[in-house]
Amino acid sequence: MPIVLAPIIAPAGDVVDLIMNDHRQVEALFQALESGAGAPEVLLPQLATMLIAHSDAEETQVYPHIRAAAMMAGEGVLEQKPDAEFQHTSALVHLLALLQTPIFDTIQWNMNLQALKAAVVSHAQEEEMTLLRAARIDMPIQQRLQMGAAFEAAKAEKIAQGCGRIENIQMLAAQRGVMM
Repeated sequence: MPIVLAPIIAPAGDVVDLIMNDHRQVEALFQALESGAGAPEVLLPQLATMLIAHSDAEETQVYPHIRAAAMMAGEGVLEQKPDAEFQHTSALVHLLALLQTPIFDTIQWNMNLQALKAAVVSHAQEEEMTLLRAARIDMPIQQRLQMGAAFEAAKAEKIAQGCGRIENIQMLAAQRGVMM
């Protein structure tokens, strides 16, 4: 039976709060996988779907706007955007490794889970301290609300397309030049 995560209510759809809410939900999925609170066969597809939908929505609906706002404010956050996309690709590599490891091989599977968790948590922490902080400072709430709606719509579209299926993740990896 899948674990259904109750969303943390993000005030009025502010994109910063929505992204941080996703980060907390991903952390909860990692916790459930590590603790054995749910079946990996159920939790892992949820995690894969959330990670792929979230990262795609950030790259298409959020980062370009944060970059523009930072440029207008004359801040050095611009240099951090490529790092965020690189971190998404790094997490993609770890996600594929985890998805391609038989669950019964617990040592390798756990090592891959920890590598994915480390990549994702590190990215989320850095993003919250840099890009999202800059967005909260440099962007008016109305713009963040519009971005929040676009972010959620982009995620929903990706989820409807089955973004968490391994064959779709493999295609995404190939598009990014990742060979596994």
